Amino acid sequence: TLRGNDSNIILYGCRFSLKICPLVFSNNTIKKINILNLINSFYKTNLMKFTNDTFKNLNSRIISLYFYNCENIDVDTNLLNPSVYEYLERFHIENEIRSIGIDLFRSLKNLVFIHFKSKVFRKLIHRNGIEWIKGINRDIHVNLTNLSEFIEKKYDIFTLMIAVLKKDNIIPMS
Repeated sequence: TLRGNDSNIILYGCRFSLKICPLVFSNNTIKKINILNLINSFYKTNLMKFTNDTFKNLNSRIISLYFYNCENIDVDTNLLNPSVYEYLERFHIENEIRSIGIDLFRSLKNLVFIHFKSKVFRKLIHRNGIEWIKGINRDIHVNLTNLSEFIEKKYDIFTLMIAVLKKDNIIPMS
């Protein structure tokens, strides 16, 4: 079991040969987890996966999750266990991923922010479509023509941020 509150954790150079039991994260508050170097290719596989166990009172409070230098991974409930990441608010993906599970965000009800680089997002939606986006804000009903209702619920509404870098969006001259 991890110990400590308000921690920042960096998982760098870890080999994930076994699935992780969600109980490792029980009764913890973690501000930020940085996960680096996950890979899924024909020559190397190093993927963090959780067992399929879910717990109603795990009391795992992870606020932000960042993926750096990851290659060809599937972002689904094997990677983001619903019990462990129940209170996840922010999710950042810095590199190309293979897919996002269609029902993944239905179980992450506290998620309010996902950050993609534009190049990563473009490849993802061309490969997988946008079906996974439908699970976001599924249980929030806001009448957008009623300004006071919108203001009242503005902090419940999810934000998808796509970072547009100048160098990613230059159209070559032919």
